[in-house]
Amino acid sequence: TRVHAKQLWGNALNIGVTATMEGLIGDTKTQMQSLTQNSDLVSVTYYPINGDFTVKPASVVAADVDALVSAYPAKPIHFQEFGYPTSTVCNSSESKQKQFIQEAFKAWDKHSDKIKLMAYLWLTDISETEAQNFVGYYGVTGHPSALAFKEFLRTLGLRKYDGAGADKEGFVQLKNEAKVRGW
Repeated sequence: TRVHAKQLWGNALNIGVTATMEGLIGDTKTQMQSLTQNSDLVSVTYYPINGDFTVKPASVVAADVDALVSAYPAKPIHFQEFGYPTSTVCNSSESKQKQFIQEAFKAWDKHSDKIKLMAYLWLTDISETEAQNFVGYYGVTGHPSALAFKEFLRTLGLRKYDGAGADKEGFVQLKNEAKVRGW
């Protein structure tokens, strides 16, 4: 596929495979390294959560990003998606999301030569109905973690869905982090 795509659109086209952080640095790391060996970049989705959709502490970001950079030293890294929910069902809060943003920027600063993109999943939370539709779409209906999965998706935004879409602490922190860096 890589060869064909570059024939069509030229060698400047960057080709990559997107995988979860856990897939890239966890038990399947060897297989992912094999899969990405001919890629131009490593594309990752990153949500520091447990298998039941409860959050891990923001302090894991540094070690996770260090492990990713160490596992793929010759490739630029693109965080295609990253985020952190705020729902109490996920054992989270706005304050924890704010801490995640702080840790993400610290990790980016440390590895700015390798990390070329960090794209937060979405700006605003999604509605209850849209979140429930995703539960069905992903086939999680009836699963013991269905509620936590729905709340994970529903509250990933940096702004609240209700009303006029007020900023969460994480969005304020994102703006502050960007401002400090002259963005």
